[in-house]
This record gives sequence, C-alpha cells and structure tokens, in this order.
Amino acid sequence: MTSTEQTSHKILSDKAALIPSFLKTKGLFNQHIASFNYFVDVEIKNIVKANDKITSDANPVFYLKYNDINVGMPSSEEGFNIINEKITPHECRLRDMTYCAPIYVNVEYTRGNQRVVSKNIVIGRMPIMLRSSRCVLSKLSTEEEMAHASECPYDPGGYFVVRGSEKVVLMHEQISRNRIMINRNSKKELICEVLSTSQDRKSKTYIIGKKGRYYLKHNQLADDIPVVIIFKAMGYESDHLIATTVGIEEEYIAAIGPTIDECALLNIISRADAIKYLIPRIRRKTFGSIGVRVSQEHDVLDFLSNSMICHILSPEGNMKMKAIYIGLMIRRLIQAEKGICDADDRDFYGNKRIELAGSLLALLFEDLFKRLIFCFFKIFNACSEKIFTDNF
Repeated sequence: MTSTEQTSHKILSDKAALIPSFLKTKGLFNQHIASFNYFVDVEIKNIVKANDKITSDANPVFYLKYNDINVGMPSSEEGFNIINEKITPHECRLRDMTYCAPIYVNVEYTRGNQRVVSKNIVIGRMPIMLRSSRCVLSKLSTEEEMAHASECPYDPGGYFVVRGSEKVVLMHEQISRNRIMINRNSKKELICEVLSTSQDRKSKTYIIGKKGRYYLKHNQLADDIPVVIIFKAMGYESDHLIATTVGIEEEYIAAIGPTIDECALLNIISRADAIKYLIPRIRRKTFGSIGVRVSQEHDVLDFLSNSMICHILSPEGNMKMKAIYIGLMIRRLIQAEKGICDADDRDFYGNKRIELAGSLLALLFEDLFKRLIFCFFKIFNACSEKIFTDNF
C-alpha cells in the first residue's frame, strides 16, 4: 500500500469514528422534526402572506384578507362544540383518533362600509408530528413525565398518529431547484431548463435550439418564443447588447446571430413591438391575483417579471438580472452543443435535493389553501350578484 493510499485510508477511518458522535448528538430523526417545526413556524406564514387577499369582481369594495395564521396545540372534538385540549398520542392510538391540532387564522374583511376583524377562526386541522414543537411530549423532559403520559422515553418521535396508526412521511428525492440544468428531451435534443421556485410561484423555463435558432419555452406561453423577442420585451432593445449578454466571444455572437436575424424579419425592433407580439401568445391565468382584472399588456409584464424564472426578482420592473440569467442559460446550451461542457446527470446526487416531511406538507398545504381561496372567490362573486336585505 502506497503512502497516499495509507493516508486516504486513515482519513476514512477518522471520519467513520465521527459517525457515533454525530448520531448521539443529532440522532436519525431530528432533521424530520426540525423540518416540521420550520413548516409550522415559518413556511405556513409565508404561504399565507403570499396569498393573503381576496377581492370580488362583482363588488370591488369587498375584500377578505388573512392577517395571520398559527397552528394550535393538539386537541380532539368530543362532541358538538366540546373540545378536549388534553389529548395525548397514546390516547389517540387507543381510540383510533388522529393526533392533530386546529389551524387558526385572523381575517379582516368588509361588511358594507365597515371593516371587520375576526381572530382565531378555525379553517382546518393538521396532523402533528410527535416530539415537534406543537406536540405535548416536547414539554416533558423526565422519564417519569413520559411514563405518566404512557410514552416510551426512548421513542425519538418524527412520525404521526393517524386514525390510531403510526404513519411516517418518507423522504423524497427531487431535482434541485433554481439551478441551470442541461438535459436531453425525448428527441435526444439538448435543452437548458430551470425549475424555479419562489414563495408564491413555481414554474419551469426552457431554452431550446431549433435549426440554429434559440427559443424560450414556458407553460404559460402558447408557442416557443425567440429569445431575442424576450430580451426586447424586458427592455434590451439593442441587438449588440443582447449578443454580448450571451457572450463577447465570436463563437457566441455567431451562434445567437440567426435568432437576431429572425427577430428582424418579424419586424420587432422596440420593446413595444415585442410586448405586442407576446400578447396573443400569453395564456391568461384562470386565477392567481384573485379577483383583479388586468390588461393584456399587464399580463405580459407579469409573466416576464413574476412567472418566467420566478426565483430571480425584478424590483420595480427592472429585469436586468433576469436578462443576464437567460443569457447565461443560452451560453450554457451553446457550450453543450459545441462539446465545451457535458450535459448534467439527473441521477447525480449533487443535482438532487431531499424533501423532508415539512417541505412536503408545505406543498400540500399551499395547494389546499389556494383551493380554499378560489372557492371563497367564487362564493363572493355569486353572493355579490344577489340582492340582500342586509350586508353579508
């Protein structure tokens, strides 16, 4: 064995000695509990803040706004308006119940010309992870207290009790978000894609090459749009500026040249021309900004600012950073096509992220909360069109 191999073997053995210490301090389940705690303390508030206001098309004066949200302590409904606030996981196991807690919201809305504030309104219930910050066991520190609650002091928690059965939310592998990836599509063609995630939006943006020209693809676009038109719609009206955003080297300028020529053939010179070109090609959203009617031009600007590569912010409509990012995507795709760099391996663990229980529950809660908002929106519109003897 060479000296290098001996050194490498020693380093590995030293690292192996750290594993028992790591498990003793961190444990195997603490990451699940920390993920759930972050969800109920931080993420759930951010989700509500991003979707906090509902207005009505039929009555522009009316609105409903969520001011705050919090998850209470575990309880059970024993009967009509009878709440048992001293429920324990052991009792839920014995009685085939779900160990869950109410979700409270503070809302503000208009009733006629008055502003009304209501607090601690229950909009649902949420299963609570054992040993999390919302669990009654988190306040028990001694073995005697745990034994009094009929719980094992060595139980690490990190699971749920649903209808009397213990359930675990498994970790999920997901492709890394907000990261440029070079892959091949079903036709084995190279494409550049980014899975963008912000607090209130999620979207996938693609840069694809067709016959030497480059296009942007997005699920909110009816057609693939030449990237130069996207640049012009963001305020980059100079062809030279667009080309140098991709790269100042001759090979990149030559690669983007045919796309610039295509834009010229379409007679798109200014930002106004580009926005006009995009208006019929934008799919108008069914809902999102609930109850707000906007112009078609606003739809285009909203797509460019908030939907396309949504993790890159556009403060006050300044899309410079977003344009630079698209230029980088085109540059990476050109490099892959010319063999300067390889396509990314989807199975490489560095290109993945592990989604824990808190992240997965956040996705589920966001979907259900948006559905609740949309149901309210339809009800408000239906009620506003009727004639009432009193304000609703």
